[in-house]
Amino acid sequence: MKKSIFIFILLLQSYNSFSQRVSANISFGQSAYFGELQQKTIFLEQSSLSVIGGISYDINNYFRIRGELGLIEAKGDDKLSAKVYARQRNLNFKTTIYEAALLGEFDYLNWILKKDLPITPYLIFGPGIFRFNPTTIDRNGNKVYLHGIGTEGQALGNANYNYRKYNLIQLNFQVGVGSKIKLSEKVNVGIEVSLRKLTTDYLDDIHDRTYVDPSEFLAKGQILASQLSFRGDELGYTFADLKNSGRGNNNNEDFYYTFQFRLSFRLNNLPIGNGRYYYFSNKQALKSQRNPPIL
Repeated sequence: MKKSIFIFILLLQSYNSFSQRVSANISFGQSAYFGELQQKTIFLEQSSLSVIGGISYDINNYFRIRGELGLIEAKGDDKLSAKVYARQRNLNFKTTIYEAALLGEFDYLNWILKKDLPITPYLIFGPGIFRFNPTTIDRNGNKVYLHGIGTEGQALGNANYNYRKYNLIQLNFQVGVGSKIKLSEKVNVGIEVSLRKLTTDYLDDIHDRTYVDPSEFLAKGQILASQLSFRGDELGYTFADLKNSGRGNNNNEDFYYTFQFRLSFRLNNLPIGNGRYYYFSNKQALKSQRNPPIL
């Protein structure tokens, strides 16, 4: 009996300790991508809105792990390029990215100095998985999903183009830096910049340097693929004019990045009767009980 009581107390203390280490995080900001349709190094060029949320667990005073889900957008348009060949290429894309990541967060300066700072800089790093589905606006103003169209010959049944096929679910690796300020024992605010290196070059549906001849698409009845693979004709150029100018760049993978304002809440445990604990504020917890105790 005494042994059982001891184990119960130990588990309860461990649970309370665990709850004090957990935080909920939410961040809002901007996202952008770098690839064939966005080659400028200007920060957040052609940016979109992004939101990321999740939870973190403190391993110790300087290191924590984070599980996060993100809703991120990326886009690019040759019309906005400063390069002549890109404007002649006349391609565009946009995609919503659904991301899940498992990250480490390291308060490196606190660790070096062995003390808490008013403003805490940190590093983040770790793997993620994401789903994307690039779209474009065609010459009639309609939204078209590009993956199934096969703008680089993926749907032609030609074995020479099989290496151009790609999956819509891919892995990435994330690295970033941030800085946070402790407003209270429970609340931190800060900013964070994070880069995702991808395992695909098809975030924008563009990879290979060479165009597929439009006649190959037309021979298979793939009219839309012919129209969306080569779009210089919308500006008055012929395929012969631009076929050697290059469609993509198969030497580099795409990447996307975010700039976020971040808010973190520590989730303290709260007794609300019958020995149960919930991650709520006092007011919310008391409302969940029929006969709340006086705290």
